Amino acid sequence: MKRVLFAGMENTSCSLMAEAVFNDLIRQQELGEKISSESAGINQWMQGKEPDPLVLELLRENGVSAEGLNPKQLVREDLETFDYILCMDQQTGQEVQKLLRASAGKPFVFLFLEFINSHTISNSDPYYTDDSRKGYNLIVEGSKELIKKLKNE
Repeated sequence: MKRVLFAGMENTSCSLMAEAVFNDLIRQQELGEKISSESAGINQWMQGKEPDPLVLELLRENGVSAEGLNPKQLVREDLETFDYILCMDQQTGQEVQKLLRASAGKPFVFLFLEFINSHTISNSDPYYTDDSRKGYNLIVEGSKELIKKLKNE
């Protein structure tokens, strides 16, 4: 089983949306026994927050289940449990790399935008575009590419 963690700053928007979209695509392709995903945020101040209502609306509009989506904080054990950590922006990626230095975990760490062919990795979090639907579409595109990569391993 390949385990993927989508990491964001807060885990109330983009990383949660990526988790939901990715899991929906896994279900559609009947890969649930081979691939799983979750999401987490690197900041403590997101504890107790709810998912962004705009994210929930976008998921609902696109027929993607938001069941079980709850913001959580990234913990050191995540670095040892997950095979891949997909960082939603460069700042999150830098923070995850710092945590890895003090961990026995050896996950592969990527910027999620590296999997989005139509976008440049110099931009940050795909949720924060000028259009939230565009951000959703970027997450769908990146999720499909990530699944292709994982299926070919």
